Amino acid sequence: MKKQINVGRPEDGQGDELLDKLGVAQWLVVSVGTVDVLRRAGKLRAIKVGRKVRFERVEVKRYLNGERECGGEPPSAAQCR
Repeated sequence: MKKQINVGRPEDGQGDELLDKLGVAQWLVVSVGTVDVLRRAGKLRAIKVGRKVRFERVEVKRYLNGERECGGEPPSAAQCR
């Protein structure tokens, strides 16, 4: 049996596991482009599913709480590459 992956928006109460870029952007109140910049900078960890990019809800929460480390420093202090 295949494991089903839920993808949803934060406000709809669905998608306990993964969010798409639009869902993360709406949650953080930023543009989708900003989500891409955060992902490329290593500040927001993403998962590639085929050609799609998904974000674990727990990783977005870590970013919001400043717990995501990058280069040994909190994201607000680090310039990740």
